[in-house]
Amino acid sequence: MVPPTSSTSVASSPLGERLAREGDVPRASIGTAFDLACRWFMAGKRIDISALAGEVGVSRVTMHRWVGTRDELLSEVMCHLTDRTIDRLLADIDAEGISPRAPELLGRYLRAMATNTGVLRLQREEPETFVRLCTTNASPFQARLIAKVTEILAADRAAGHLTIDLDDGELAFAVVRLLEAYAHAPTLTGEPADPDRATRVMRALLR
Repeated sequence: MVPPTSSTSVASSPLGERLAREGDVPRASIGTAFDLACRWFMAGKRIDISALAGEVGVSRVTMHRWVGTRDELLSEVMCHLTDRTIDRLLADIDAEGISPRAPELLGRYLRAMATNTGVLRLQREEPETFVRLCTTNASPFQARLIAKVTEILAADRAAGHLTIDLDDGELAFAVVRLLEAYAHAPTLTGEPADPDRATRVMRALLR
């Protein structure tokens, strides 16, 4: 995952919609609060609504009105940072001329997760919350990741690099579920994440 920028752009959730609507606003705003939450996540600092409100200089009630519950904020932070990470990895893969893109991308994404300070803190200190927000409909994270992977698979297919006889959306769902097995292995089985193995499996599947 990569750090946020001040031009945060997310959607597809109540918090995302509020962030997308924000234009010229005072310095203490939902956007500054969200960017700070992203920086805390990247630094491995626990995201706490009260602490965030105190840092931004607003009341806890105002912060809750801006960002919703802690789960909603944490989900949106992870969605945003994941989107930025995937975009960066895709740019690197395109610059290197690698095709098909999907297997390499998913392996690199898993490696980024396995070394991210915020992810490691969640796996260590809040494993149940982490798995719940990433793999269930308790948050939009999984649906948005599937949508992102669907687009990448569709591009690989259009380029003639994907011939498996499955709808791109169905395949993306299966691929993300498989990726979750590797990404959340430290929490679910106690085994370390294995990006190299995941990449090999993805290459065998996505052809």
